[in-house]
Amino acid sequence: MKKVVTLVLVVWLPISGVAFAGDISEQARVLSSSPNYQTVTQPVQHCWTDDAPAAPPQHNYMGAVLGAVAGGLIGNTMGQGNGRTAVTAVGAATGAMAGDHLANQNQQASQPQQH
Repeated sequence: MKKVVTLVLVVWLPISGVAFAGDISEQARVLSSSPNYQTVTQPVQHCWTDDAPAAPPQHNYMGAVLGAVAGGLIGNTMGQGNGRTAVTAVGAATGAMAGDHLANQNQQASQPQQH
């Protein structure tokens, strides 16, 4: 039983903290605004680069499959009897979640666009 708890703590805790690290956003209401007019004698061109959202990415399931296989194999080396079956199932589920997270963590990349 100690091996099961150790396996879950070693594999699950680092992944669970990383999975939600980038999901924070804030909003604010604009209370007032005023135009800023300026007279210029020579035309000026302003250019900048913005990050525009990329096309919706395709979800990659290969990481989940490989993670489940690896987690199941690692889990199968621990425990005896029905405990081995339980540890194998926990290892496969944990490995699938970890593999899915790792395979799809860079899916929200943005494309620079010049204006």
